[in-house]
Amino acid sequence: NLKNLDAAIADFSKLVQLAPNNAEGYSLRSEVYLALLKYDLALADVNKVLQLVPNNLGALYRRAVIYSNTDKKALAVADLKAILAINPNLPDIKAGLARLEADLKPFVFEGRQLSTPADFVKEADIVDFTTGAYTGMVLQDRDRDRYFVLLSN
Repeated sequence: NLKNLDAAIADFSKLVQLAPNNAEGYSLRSEVYLALLKYDLALADVNKVLQLVPNNLGALYRRAVIYSNTDKKALAVADLKAILAINPNLPDIKAGLARLEADLKPFVFEGRQLSTPADFVKEADIVDFTTGAYTGMVLQDRDRDRYFVLLSN
């Protein structure tokens, strides 16, 4: 309900005003902004959380999500690596990192080097449903209206 989310933003904004050096208000408000896809506002709050509490795993993760959704995947990769440096026992973070790194990795097809953002539209990830492991992606060639399946090693 948007009305409830707007009320939550108002409440968390009051908390930020009353306690500007407490990361919790910024953290909670960033979650609401992220839910509303207000990435610029969420990013500002997440960065404030990280200024107040460096290495906050929740804030690093939210920032990685924001970067991933705003075509800043290299920055998302850096945040996921920072999370794993703090706690290497997070399989979902490892899987997300592998997907993002695969998205960034250039590949060669029909003798030409391709990069996903420039030449293709990513249609879907391919996941092994028995293990949950990322195994590849389906791409559509922007120039030739063809589809390709790329499998990771």
